[in-house]
Amino acid sequence: MARFRFPPPPPTFKFFFMAAKEKVLRLIELFGLTRLAADTHALLKYMGNAELRARNNKILMDGAPDGLPLPSARLVYLVGGMCDIGQYYDGGVKNFRCIRDILKRNGHDIGSFKSVLDFGCGCGRVIRQWKGLNGPRVYGSDYNPRLVRWCRESLGFAKFSLNGLGTGLPYKDDKFDFIYTISVFTHLDERLQTFWINELKRVLMPGGLLYLTVHGESYKSRLSPEGLEKYKRGELVVAGKAYSGDNSCAVFHPAEYVRNNLAKGFDIVDFVPGDANDAYQDVYLLKKHP
Repeated sequence: MARFRFPPPPPTFKFFFMAAKEKVLRLIELFGLTRLAADTHALLKYMGNAELRARNNKILMDGAPDGLPLPSARLVYLVGGMCDIGQYYDGGVKNFRCIRDILKRNGHDIGSFKSVLDFGCGCGRVIRQWKGLNGPRVYGSDYNPRLVRWCRESLGFAKFSLNGLGTGLPYKDDKFDFIYTISVFTHLDERLQTFWINELKRVLMPGGLLYLTVHGESYKSRLSPEGLEKYKRGELVVAGKAYSGDNSCAVFHPAEYVRNNLAKGFDIVDFVPGDANDAYQDVYLLKKHP
């Protein structure tokens, strides 16, 4: 007697979604478009995360605590490599508090500066925190035109400019008395490290302060054995040099390298290893020589 067989269940949307994702990623990798593959993977992962999308939609509907517009998940991803808008906002608050606290313990009131630059401002994660301070004139600069456009449209209390990856800033010499750059030098190869520290020094007035964060001691565990040996020798370690200027390039800074290279022409006012709050990066507060 022939046994009756039930037909197989119809494929689900999830099955088709996963199969399509794998095929797309394989094709992209085949053509060598690694960065596009990473972006596509992140987007597909986000689209499959209903909880995160619902959380993002809620915070966009409710609005930010500071009353300013919030960027989309796509813009947040361009800056931080993740799509969580709430995490983006909270990270900006923590970074601003870290800046304020380190300045305070070194005798500086964050509201006392005349002209402030956020170098690598992204979509305004930190610069939006300056809105409540009446004293400083606030500027932001980034090399991504999409991010600069959003900032200009959404954060009208500050002025924003577009810079090239290695073509300098559109500001006169000695313009700023305070500059901060958070997790920017963590994505620049050695040539661009040198270029940008000199450019920031140019636009910083004598006696002005530079707040800089880098991958240091708390990131050593991410290095390969070869990279770790190089780090221990006090040398800059660059992974993904071909993607310099992008999150796909990861750079690690031994304290010795910062002292001997980035801090030339500066006094090191403070050094706080692994204390950039949301990213646990090393913080340097540098003062430009008179």
